[in-house]
Order: sequence, then structure tokens, then C-alpha cells
Amino acid sequence: WACIIGIFMGILTAKWGQVIEFCVDIMWKEVPKQLYEWGVFTDLDGAFPLPHYMWICPGIFGGVLSWITVSLPKPIPGQNEWIQSLHSRGVQDHDTFLTIILVSTAGMASGL
Repeated sequence: WACIIGIFMGILTAKWGQVIEFCVDIMWKEVPKQLYEWGVFTDLDGAFPLPHYMWICPGIFGGVLSWITVSLPKPIPGQNEWIQSLHSRGVQDHDTFLTIILVSTAGMASGL
């Protein structure tokens, strides 16, 4: 069983990495290029140069992800709670598994 679980988790991790890389490419290549073409940003000598995207994007995504995390009906456990439950019971509460994966993926995909 250990080999089957290891193979499955390896494939799942590889696919998750591909999803994150795809999202990062969109957020840090395609979106800035499109905003530049639409005239939202200018070149380096203009009034609002494209490098401003590098602080605007993490600021917006950080705020949105913070709001989502606070708005969850069941809060995501912090590192101390996670370690305590893992070492006292041996398992992590399954209720927050999907939200942890989604928030983590969104955070990594946005470049945070």
C-alpha cells in the first residue's frame, strides 16, 4: 500500500505543481501584458510604469486572501494548532483540508 499511496501522491503533487505554474504564468506574464496593451500601464518613462504591477498585484491578492481566510465558517488552523493536533491525536481535522489546499494554491498562484 505504501508504494501505491506514494505513486498516487507523487502524481497528485506533480499535477498540483502544473496548476500552480499555469496560474503563475497567467498572473505574471499574460495579465501584465494585457494591461499594458490596454493602456492601464505605460512603459518605464510613462506616468504609470508596468513595474508598479509588482506591488499592486500582491497587495490586492494579499487583501483578498486575508479576507477569504477570515470569512471562512471554520478557521484554518495555525501552525501551532496543526502541530498540536497532529502530535496529540495523530491526524489533522479533515474539515479544513479543502480550504487549506484552495487558499494555499491561490496564494502560490498569485505570487505571494
